[in-house]
Amino acid sequence: SHYNDSDHWFDSIVVCEVNEKRTNDECKMESDLAFSVGGVTSPSVVKIEDAAAYLGKKICVSVQVPTGTSVTMRKDVAPSEDAKLALQAEWTLHNEGQEEDVGLLLDVTVTGKGVTRQNGACSISHI
Repeated sequence: SHYNDSDHWFDSIVVCEVNEKRTNDECKMESDLAFSVGGVTSPSVVKIEDAAAYLGKKICVSVQVPTGTSVTMRKDVAPSEDAKLALQAEWTLHNEGQEEDVGLLLDVTVTGKGVTRQNGACSISHI
């Protein structure tokens, strides 16, 4: 059965950054971030060229869902190391009647050495 296979249900995840005017030195999502889906690094992160632009700037990337990963039940989601969830996030994860809902675990890590707040930090607006 393919029920738990992430790539059976999903091809990719669209991630968009905040749509603000910044400099050319700002975070570039396709090269300054690493995306992990279900604990596996995505093999492909590409800028979406034909949609989602702001002031002429393309603001979204397509993150490929790696093969061999599984969807995760809401009740099995745990915060990353040293992360403290907001009360609403805790409630969302443990909402009675929805513990069996499934989804994808997505971790995003800044990997670009030149990324700074002054130059334009990495900032995700929606997924």
